[in-house]
Amino acid sequence: MIFEMTDYRDILHAELKKRCDANASYSLRAFAGKLKIPASTLSEVLNRKAGLSLAKAKFISANLNLSDIEQDYFVTLVESFHARSKRDRELAKIRLLKFQNTRSKKLDVDTWKVIGNWYHAGILELSKVQNFQSEPRWIAKALGISPKEARQACDRLVRLGILRLDGKNLKPTGLWLLKSPEEIPSDIIKQFHVTLLKKPRKEFISKRSIGVTTARC
Repeated sequence: MIFEMTDYRDILHAELKKRCDANASYSLRAFAGKLKIPASTLSEVLNRKAGLSLAKAKFISANLNLSDIEQDYFVTLVESFHARSKRDRELAKIRLLKFQNTRSKKLDVDTWKVIGNWYHAGILELSKVQNFQSEPRWIAKALGISPKEARQACDRLVRLGILRLDGKNLKPTGLWLLKSPEEIPSDIIKQFHVTLLKKPRKEFISKRSIGVTTARC
């Protein structure tokens, strides 16, 4: 996840690797074209021979298919390394802490929602089926939920590292361990299991048992 990276160049490396893994013919030159910068400039940045200006960072982040908050994080990382004054670099580092706090709170909310809504486990099971389609409408029809619920649940599972994006396809990571915050009461977890037990048998896609293992932080 982008907020786990503390160097903007790692974000660029990760994005390039993801694209190369999805397409064996993809190249640094193609990535530079996507970012609308010269390949030589991108190579120097990735090899830490050159940095980025704030304006260039904003331009590149806008072409990385990042959310607004992720773009802000990318630009702030650049500023923490390359702002002209020491004061501005230190202020950028302070702002980075706020991003980390925001991410932590978001993950806590995601964990609550995964525990409280049975269809997250259903989507995970679906992703293991041979004819699985990552399209929210397909998932919604298979589980009897709305496309909006399917899309939001998929995004949530990706953020928690339970599913990963391989190109446009969702694939399980092998992780189904939710680290629940201390304030999540055990009755919430019990309710999750009760909800699963109440679902009709036909709604389960495979014969695998579905459950949640919680671990205290």
